[in-house]
Amino acid sequence: MRKASVESIIDDIEQLLKIPSFIENSKSPPQVISALSNDPIILSCGCLISEKLEEQLIGEKPCFRCPTCGNPESKKLRRCALLKSVIDYISRFRSDTDFGEQIKEEANADFDDNDNETGKTLLSAFNEVLGEIEKPLTRHSFQPLDDQPKTINDCPPISQKNDDRIKNSSSLSLQAQDTETVTTHARQSQSSRNCAQSFYSSKPLSGFVGYKEDHTNDNFKDMNKELIYAKNFPLYRKLYQHHTHHSNLPFKTKLFINTDFSPHLDKFVLLSEKKWEVYHLSVNHPERPPLLLCCGNINGDYGETFSTLKKVNANEIMMNSNFGENAKDSLDSLANWEHLFCKITEDILIISGTRGFVRFFDLKYKGRPLYTYQCRFPVRCIDVSSDGNYASLGVTGKDKFTGFEQAFIILLKLELLESKSHSFCSNGGEKANAAGHLDDNLRSFDSHKSIGLRTLQIQYYPFTLPYRDPVSILKFSPNCEYLTVATALESRFMIISIRDPTRPVMVMKSQRKLDTSLESEGITDLSFFPDNRLMTLTSVSYNSVPIIIDTKITSISGPEGIAHPKLLAKVEEVGNTIHKCCVSPRGDSVAYLDRSGAVYVMSTSKIDDNDNKRLVIVTDVSNSYQVKEAASLRFDKDGYKLYILDRKGLLTISDFTAGTMEDPSITRCKIII
Repeated sequence: MRKASVESIIDDIEQLLKIPSFIENSKSPPQVISALSNDPIILSCGCLISEKLEEQLIGEKPCFRCPTCGNPESKKLRRCALLKSVIDYISRFRSDTDFGEQIKEEANADFDDNDNETGKTLLSAFNEVLGEIEKPLTRHSFQPLDDQPKTINDCPPISQKNDDRIKNSSSLSLQAQDTETVTTHARQSQSSRNCAQSFYSSKPLSGFVGYKEDHTNDNFKDMNKELIYAKNFPLYRKLYQHHTHHSNLPFKTKLFINTDFSPHLDKFVLLSEKKWEVYHLSVNHPERPPLLLCCGNINGDYGETFSTLKKVNANEIMMNSNFGENAKDSLDSLANWEHLFCKITEDILIISGTRGFVRFFDLKYKGRPLYTYQCRFPVRCIDVSSDGNYASLGVTGKDKFTGFEQAFIILLKLELLESKSHSFCSNGGEKANAAGHLDDNLRSFDSHKSIGLRTLQIQYYPFTLPYRDPVSILKFSPNCEYLTVATALESRFMIISIRDPTRPVMVMKSQRKLDTSLESEGITDLSFFPDNRLMTLTSVSYNSVPIIIDTKITSISGPEGIAHPKLLAKVEEVGNTIHKCCVSPRGDSVAYLDRSGAVYVMSTSKIDDNDNKRLVIVTDVSNSYQVKEAASLRFDKDGYKLYILDRKGLLTISDFTAGTMEDPSITRCKIII
């Protein structure tokens, strides 16, 4: 392979930078000619043409047929100032003969000194030139031109269809418009870098490629992340780890009994038997450590730190509760309860514990207690919907006539209200009823209202299940229209439609293989896919590997119909000791957490496509002896990052878009298949 010269590289770059520029009418039929253009624009379909050609193509209608992709509804989106800057630089590079000869001689000498180096490819040479353009500009601050074109945020919004076309634009337009993120693969010679720096120091350019504001190229940054994700996932990632608690003793580490992430991943909670802590996360900056947002004790004290906790008096607790006539006995029980489970939303922290207590805390006001709910029977599990409007409690009670145990669910509708200047308590007569009674009457409670504080209104809907098996897991679907229920002893799982909370309807039921051994934990977790139809289940029992099923809840015929799921795939490679699972919002990958602490990520374009399936171990976290001690998993909204929070308070973030594989901080996952 012959060695490339600087002149041939520039020629090839010019060929890449040519765009449709004008119509040649002298030919029959008229043809669109591509050339270097000093007025490039971006079309709504994602293609690049010259503004002169756009004026020739546009007629009375605002749209025209794109000469590149043939889209009949293309229109001008904005000017491409960055591509124009690259073309101007190439033109100046050719016009300055002395500088060009100097670069050519030094570059050729550099090529001759490296006989063992293979010839440069066109892509690597193009990246080298762009790297030389970008590097000097980071040392100078240029002012934008007065006639700088408007940013994409100043343009009128376009349709989602056109936005998708922009995201699928060619790599050439990406490289020309977001050169800041281009990775230089080829080795840059020191002599050409020095010449480029001296050239820019003598000829500063206003509004050049290096000049950009933070808010101008958000769409192009998203496209670049999407490209990096496509190359890296699931093999390459960057790990960020943050310790929330440090111990001077190597064998003494603080352990938590439960953890959880907020839906937007800007908060997470650590729960122990007597205390709770809520931390704030920077979603766009995973390298920043989490900061303590608020904390509290089991007695209701709250504050920003444990040294500045505020006391809560007993009268306020009783006013914001459903204790009824036995308020004194409830207060005595509240003084001796312990935490068990926790869930967190953007505004509310929910903690359930022993003696049937469930407490709600306001995260917007330093963790102030909003409401205390007491159930006559033990609460075995809880969950909260992603929109924060509903919470569910899994309860096992006893029939007062027969004495038999009965599993039932209490669905809570949560509504945060702004405070008013007076204090009152609505529905006082209903508060005398015990919260554990199984009836169909709707009960509504208002928490105490005081000046400057928000209040919580709760309406609850109890309903029984057709099985006596205790409820072990509750999970809301992504669209918050379905509630998935799993039982503890017989490994049953079912889906209940809660579109009308007053009339819940079972739409699917099934059962996993029963294992009565002492090590068996039954069904440990389940999670919906983004389409609210597919689901993955995990178990800790003999020969029960994670499965992916089609619930078929969309194909039910009749109001009383019940769907029977169809098995789509078994994930046998991860084993039968999986505690947690999490589905990516993209729907193309699933994360599994083993009892030993290994975090698996399975990626596949189709669920039943075993040929293209990839399975890797992303990282290892603290092990867990029981499923309630297992770490929490959650993907971010784009599926770019995987967050893991274990029982030792260690936050691990696996970022698949932090950089390309050439970056030394990007490491490779352990490949299973």
